[in-house]
Amino acid sequence: MAAVTIERIAAVHAHITETVIKTAEHSTLSTEEQASLLAQSCTEACDLLTDWLADEPWWAGQRPRDGTIADSVPDQQDYVRLLDPMFRDAFATARKHGIAIPDSYFEDARKRVADTARRHRKMQSPQLFESARQRVGMLRDEICKLAGELRTSPTRRQRAVRLLRNVRQALVTIAVPIVLAMVAASPHQMSADVTAWRHDVATVMVIHEVAYNAQPSLQIAPPQPGPRIR
Repeated sequence: MAAVTIERIAAVHAHITETVIKTAEHSTLSTEEQASLLAQSCTEACDLLTDWLADEPWWAGQRPRDGTIADSVPDQQDYVRLLDPMFRDAFATARKHGIAIPDSYFEDARKRVADTARRHRKMQSPQLFESARQRVGMLRDEICKLAGELRTSPTRRQRAVRLLRNVRQALVTIAVPIVLAMVAASPHQMSADVTAWRHDVATVMVIHEVAYNAQPSLQIAPPQPGPRIR
């Protein structure tokens, strides 16, 4: 298993972005050339998502503590005062590595996780974690299958572009906890309790974004019993 590093994420993200641009409507490339580019990007995405799912230390570090999702939804005041400075440091670090995270990323994440908490008041944070892994597994399986199909059936181009856009957003989410760890020792002075709370909230929001970006067309809900993702 190859390591899932910020540099590898940035490289695959850049390749996918270039492929999506080159295969856009009115592309001057031939059908075969577009299919070849898409197949290559799908293969890179397949390999990265496979390694990501197998990266147990990463997932272990993102497993939320017991409690409902609603317990980890910050209000606007706490977000601005306690979370925003750390996130802005992380965004700056990500940009240095070639990944542009929108300034609205965590505010959007806060709103999405709050919406899920309102729909499923009793949904537990560990259930959100399992749902995220299942949804990433679904994305991985789809993109890996397409990587092979595109080499023999170029007609799957539109679906490949749509899935690669999902992967591109998912890669941003993978990068977030990595850059957050890089700025964890920043000079923001906070008590141990606040630091622990900030980590718990950030973890729930990150894992919720993983679930959302992996399958944005599916509503996030408590996972149903199914095969274990390997």
